[in-house]
Amino acid sequence: MKGRYKSLAVIALVSLLIFSMAINVYNDNYGEKATGNVTESSINPHVLYTSEPAPMGISAMGIGPGNTPYSLKTSSFEGIINITDIKTYNASLPSGEKNDASIQLNLHLNFSSGGHTYDYWIQNVAILSTSNKTPGVSILDNVWNQTTRYANIYGSTLSGNGTLYNSNGQQFYIDEPSMYITTDSIGLREVYKNISGYPTVYMEYNTGSGWNIYDTVKFIFAKNASNADFIVQGYRYTSKGNPCDAELILGGPGNGASTTDVKSNLTMQLKYWNGHNYQAIENAYNFGSDTAETISNANSQMDKNFPGVQITNGTGKLKMIYNQNELSYLNITAKYIIQGYVLANNYKTNFRNYAMNITLIPGEYNISIYSSYGQRISNFSVKLAAKQTYYKATENVYPVIFKAIGLINGTLWFINMNKLNLSSTDNEIVFYEKNGTYNYNISGLFGYSIKNQTGTITVHGNFNYVNVSFHANPIIRSIEKYAFYYIIALALIAIILMGISGTGRKDSTKMFKEYNINNDDENNNLKR
Repeated sequence: MKGRYKSLAVIALVSLLIFSMAINVYNDNYGEKATGNVTESSINPHVLYTSEPAPMGISAMGIGPGNTPYSLKTSSFEGIINITDIKTYNASLPSGEKNDASIQLNLHLNFSSGGHTYDYWIQNVAILSTSNKTPGVSILDNVWNQTTRYANIYGSTLSGNGTLYNSNGQQFYIDEPSMYITTDSIGLREVYKNISGYPTVYMEYNTGSGWNIYDTVKFIFAKNASNADFIVQGYRYTSKGNPCDAELILGGPGNGASTTDVKSNLTMQLKYWNGHNYQAIENAYNFGSDTAETISNANSQMDKNFPGVQITNGTGKLKMIYNQNELSYLNITAKYIIQGYVLANNYKTNFRNYAMNITLIPGEYNISIYSSYGQRISNFSVKLAAKQTYYKATENVYPVIFKAIGLINGTLWFINMNKLNLSSTDNEIVFYEKNGTYNYNISGLFGYSIKNQTGTITVHGNFNYVNVSFHANPIIRSIEKYAFYYIIALALIAIILMGISGTGRKDSTKMFKEYNINNDDENNNLKR
């Protein structure tokens, strides 16, 4: 499976280079003015695709209401895909791959180093096998240098788990972990961080059990780089002649291939990190522009429940599907709440650092705010209109941080305080309470004694700390830690003893049979 998809992915990415060159010819001959719809300071989102087949999904092109250009900079984007049904087909694909497709999160990373500004096009890709109702998924990533038209990536450019490939003298980077998962829920995320002065991108995926980092791409030539961000901007094209967009798209599996949407029902959301939470993009098109993999008969429309798209099979029209003037915004300040989540009806948003800004579809919402431990902090209802920003500050509650000392990480422990039970497998549990005095009780754990198992804490604003000391009984902890080995050892001893016992019983049975045989002979003799 890995070899098959890696070969396909390499061919696919080579095709992107060829496609990009074709785009350059187009722009060299015609340029921006040929469109008649843009100025020197704005792009045309339809410059590469005007109809299907196209990369269909959701994208931020840097163009807002009234074709007004804008720019967006962020340290991370994520794409969330939920699949109810999907089946694609292309008879011209190789055997075993005719029902394959791809979902791609494609971003531009810009940074400055040594007096130069660099542009790297980074793709996080899920290859889908749609033969069954629930698709099989494999993951890969790749990086292209788009700083100049024919720029390369070298071994001295970056480090990661992947490999460099060469196409017509131009090199790019690709990595594909050895994995294949059957799932109908897919998350793709790219996160920029400065690690020891080097621009670094974490490539992540989520198939329903949490986020996993499968590749870490570090730009090793750019020590002490500055102004590093993923960027969307509608003022000008990239050096390749492409829009500088952020896109989450559905297309063919590779080799620049197109496919056809035979039957589908899936949703896509594209979100950016705003410093507190991942927020849905506010100006969205239903297609991408930077990749050669395309699809036909995919109808991408605005979802009715959240700012995103729903894709079903049917003729699709390439267009802007919503803009910032058609949405509502929820801006909440939750002072002292370190991290938690918000439920707007059933729409969940995780947040951190005391605030959140959420993009919503106009309508009526029941809003509940929870800590990351599941404690409800606030609840209210609101009706939101288009273009409205609703501001809300929660009532002040203050963190009471219980820190476990001496507890093995991963051990589940419990605390009851103010009629609320919270638990964790980490070494901290956090309650949020108003000013006052509260009693707490920590549940006993097998193999541990707890020095301050019960107590009283007075909350007086700001952060409040309680250290909880766990003391392990060495004998009991040893039994618990090595229970598996003890069980195996006891089982082996039991087997040996049973063998010995079985041998003894066998001898006795033999003697018993011999005695009966002799006895029968005597009886027979008597009868004679």
